[in-house]
Amino acid sequence: MRRRFRHERRTAGGWLGFLAAVAWLSLVLNLPNWPPYWFGANHARLAPEAVGLLAVLALAAVLGRSPGRAWAWAVAVPLFVLVLLRLGDLAANLMLGRPVNLALDLPLLPSILEVIVASASWTELAVAAVLVPVGLAAILALNRAAAGALATTARHRSAPLLAGSLMVGAAGAFGLGVFPPPSWSATALAANQVRAAAETAALLEEHRRRIAADPLAGDGGTAGLLGGLGGRDVTVVFVESYGEVALDDPDISRTILPLLDGAGRRLEAAGVDLRSGMLVSPVRGGQSWLAHGTLLTGLRLSSQPLYAMALAARRTTLAHLFDRAGYETAAVAPAIRRAWPEGVVLGFGHILDADRLGYAGPNYGWAGIPDQYTLSALGRVLPAGRPVFAQVVLVSSHGPWRPVPPMVADWDRIAGGEIYRVAAQRPAGADIREDYATALGYSLASVFEWIERRVEDGGLVIVLGDHQPAPLVAGPDASYAVPVHVASRSADLVEAFAGWGFVPGPRPGGEPLPMEAFRDRFVETFSRP
Repeated sequence: MRRRFRHERRTAGGWLGFLAAVAWLSLVLNLPNWPPYWFGANHARLAPEAVGLLAVLALAAVLGRSPGRAWAWAVAVPLFVLVLLRLGDLAANLMLGRPVNLALDLPLLPSILEVIVASASWTELAVAAVLVPVGLAAILALNRAAAGALATTARHRSAPLLAGSLMVGAAGAFGLGVFPPPSWSATALAANQVRAAAETAALLEEHRRRIAADPLAGDGGTAGLLGGLGGRDVTVVFVESYGEVALDDPDISRTILPLLDGAGRRLEAAGVDLRSGMLVSPVRGGQSWLAHGTLLTGLRLSSQPLYAMALAARRTTLAHLFDRAGYETAAVAPAIRRAWPEGVVLGFGHILDADRLGYAGPNYGWAGIPDQYTLSALGRVLPAGRPVFAQVVLVSSHGPWRPVPPMVADWDRIAGGEIYRVAAQRPAGADIREDYATALGYSLASVFEWIERRVEDGGLVIVLGDHQPAPLVAGPDASYAVPVHVASRSADLVEAFAGWGFVPGPRPGGEPLPMEAFRDRFVETFSRP
């Protein structure tokens, strides 16, 4: 009697272990790539990998090949890889607004880690250094336990019946809704990586031909090139994460739209003409340099391999064209703290990185240097003597959008940035979207004040976003559109953009233009026969 009781208890424990194993594997292998879908219909269903694995094990038991302990680890590791792929897909959707593509995303890991390390506090890094390894080890251990539980169930005397039922019922399970759609499974996600790698290779080959067919390649002569500018300076200012959501989302636009309207009124009073429109960026959520490269090269550079290919082909950029037209060319890059040979390939004669900007204040977030300081330093660091084409990359509105530098009312007091050591700090917002609105508002206020107070000649300033913010802020279905503003005290330069569909004032209008069309259209607009 006692022996029978122990046997029944072991049997009950085995079935409980089987149910726990299937529940765990379904939870992690069906993990949706967007948090609101967690524990929804597809997440709560059985993972086909778990049931398929049990069927294979039961069949092996029938054939007299009962799996041992070593087998459990051999299964746990591939399951662990599938879980990591699920987590990678979640991260790619949260940060970049697209599914994971290992062919494109693995090379980005060093850059992602650099941003995380630079943005987090020492306490946050210390906690992550403990929790991340512990969490990964726990997932691997739970996978091992689940594989062991499935193996135990497969050795039960009812395993042949269970295996046969699973094999017969598997074909109809999808139609009955027991499993999520086949495309939802972790195995399908892994198979997609193979297909995505092949598609990426084909896309690269197609772009190789486009890069070679450049209508502006070669010397092409300089007579009339950009002659419509009349030798006036041109400054392109990229505002980090300035996307359409800043204008359309009520929670964010209530901060940004009044700021734009106020800036428009002040610029008008100062004699500055302003028009605004929209461009379509090649990226969302990150990889700002791809947007910069797209604007410069006239190519839609939506991935790092395309960017590298354009560099290797020595594609003619806006900077090259301005150089031909007799301009000095400069890249103002406060986020760059190491050698940047790509800048020379892109045609910039002067690379004004973080060190050359001479900032002596405290760090603010990932890039460290406040946007207002960067803009205030332009008059000091840009080359003199000839007209200048400058690309300025602002960074204070980069995620995680805290801490936000304070605005310094007197620009003359900014100097080397020492004032930031005693300036009052802005408190963090109630959530990440409020932090984004505050940081973006600071960046836009800085650039429009700079135009009003410091751009005193007839030069042309082009202010645009690089991409939409991360989907955590913009949402999973956000567009690729970014605002663009053109400002100058020379009315003829601004009026030239009326033909682009840009409308007067600070609020963008007209149909969005592809960002890759900017180079050729700009040259066409401002060159003379």
